Amino acid sequence: MTPELALIFQIISTITVVIGFGFATYQTLNIRRQRRAEVALTLINNLWPPATAEQVDALGPEAEQALLVACITYEHLGYLVYQRIIPLRTVDEVVGGTARLAWQRLRKWVERVREESGPSSFEWFQWLYEQLEAHPVSKGAGAHVVHRDWRP
Repeated sequence: MTPELALIFQIISTITVVIGFGFATYQTLNIRRQRRAEVALTLINNLWPPATAEQVDALGPEAEQALLVACITYEHLGYLVYQRIIPLRTVDEVVGGTARLAWQRLRKWVERVREESGPSSFEWFQWLYEQLEAHPVSKGAGAHVVHRDWRP
């Protein structure tokens, strides 16, 4: 084998390892994000009656971080609806129930966050909740029933 060919194979091998490492890192970060979202939804669903700030604190820092991620997600959705980038109806149809439930269960905790961080914390999350309540979409049966016969 010529030295040039050996060098080309070494370069290809090195590039393959670097790409593999980059892909593994990306997958690990993606799994962490998904896990936080799953933990947040599980926590929100298990917080009934609405949680006090102390109850959220008792869940620990990992749970609080997951709830922050969920609140930030709803915060972004609220702002996107306000800017008319995403229609309110679409948000209501896709995550309206979860957003309402999340606000109802986390409102007291958000109020404490506002005392610590300022009144604008999660303002768009609250705004989204208020808009969803003021302009509800009448769904009737769930999507699994209404769109049962849908075909791609």
